[in-house]
Amino acid sequence: MHVVLGANGALGLSIVEELIRKNEPVKAVVRKKNQLQHKFDASVTIVEGDALDEDQVCLLLREARYVYHCINVPYQQWSDVMPKVTQNIANCMPDQALLVFPGNVYGLGKLQYIPVNEDHPKQAHTKKGRLRNELEYMLQETFKGQFRLVIPRFPDYYGPNVTNRLFGAIFTSALKGRRAWWPGDLHNPHDLIYIRDAARACVLLATEQKSGEWHVPGAGPITGKKFVKEVFYAAGQQRIPISCLSKRILYIAGIFDVEAREMVELLYQFEKPLVLNGSKWRETFPFYTFTSYQEAIKETLHWFRDYLWGE
Repeated sequence: MHVVLGANGALGLSIVEELIRKNEPVKAVVRKKNQLQHKFDASVTIVEGDALDEDQVCLLLREARYVYHCINVPYQQWSDVMPKVTQNIANCMPDQALLVFPGNVYGLGKLQYIPVNEDHPKQAHTKKGRLRNELEYMLQETFKGQFRLVIPRFPDYYGPNVTNRLFGAIFTSALKGRRAWWPGDLHNPHDLIYIRDAARACVLLATEQKSGEWHVPGAGPITGKKFVKEVFYAAGQQRIPISCLSKRILYIAGIFDVEAREMVELLYQFEKPLVLNGSKWRETFPFYTFTSYQEAIKETLHWFRDYLWGE
């Protein structure tokens, strides 16, 4: 049994969809059942659960063979919520079960070389990066030997259900013909990964019984300017208004908006190139292909049209 915790989030939803496609038995766990009730057919077991309640988590994971920790909360709640839910999951993992803990690059800090492989030092200088490292250390060392663990490390996601202030806003702006914003330098190469590719990678690592850390880079680095242009062209826009979202603008926005304030400390990732080394991934899974930007953007725009206007 595959158990997806946080199945109503962008990655959790995509993992459930991938498991359905592969005819795998899946239990989708959400805080409120109506969040998913109309998204899947009867082949998916949808259950309510609170990951802050350890007893509930243990019941949810009792028959799990593969567990996907896709629980996420707004940045401002990370320090209060993520350590507790992650420890609850670790405490409740069945013997010999495998935990997939999707990762990001926050814990690496300012990159010391490009492209970044799995051996890069974890020298986080932000509170989000330090917290991410603490969670990974807890799973890797405190619970070492109690269950199997795999950490696929991804760059930024975009795609269906990714409605955040950066990538969700770019697709919405393209469809509405409004100005798009990109943080940092528009001309730096930056890895991005289509959310459905990230989900396929998570399921592949689980079913292939892999462990350890894996850098999963996506379809290749792209500049912010080129990515935004591709989105606007695919949306049928000839005019592409795009501006740089600077630290000063974020600071000002943060006076009125908590999410903008939390983004300030992550801006460094867009001020320099961010490229992951996917050699280990490609050598192990030579048959795996990432969705092209053109196809992924087309599918994402289709989803956003339905999301915005029900078309």
